[in-house]
Amino acid sequence: MAVAEVQLKELVKRVEYLERGLHRLEIALEPLVAPASEVSPEGLNEKERGLAALRRAGLLVDPSPYTHALAEEWRKRPKEERERIQAELRALRLDPPLSEIIIQNRR
Repeated sequence: MAVAEVQLKELVKRVEYLERGLHRLEIALEPLVAPASEVSPEGLNEKERGLAALRRAGLLVDPSPYTHALAEEWRKRPKEERERIQAELRALRLDPPLSEIIIQNRR
């Protein structure tokens, strides 16, 4: 029980740290997001208009060079290793679930 409590406290600290980082990132990126009035929807199909709206809201961004490098590293791994890692992640069960930890931290 004590181990689970320590792990939970560590997860709580990590989530709080990530939330603070996300907030700082949102503030830093706010000036870079084009207002809706600057992007003309003329000549765009429905999918392109939807993607443009998501980009303006900051919900869709192009992958960074770091993300591309991580993806390339993942693709270079042998197929068996990738499948083993994916199976481990699918079988992972947190107690309590991460969603519950996040909900508790927002209270």
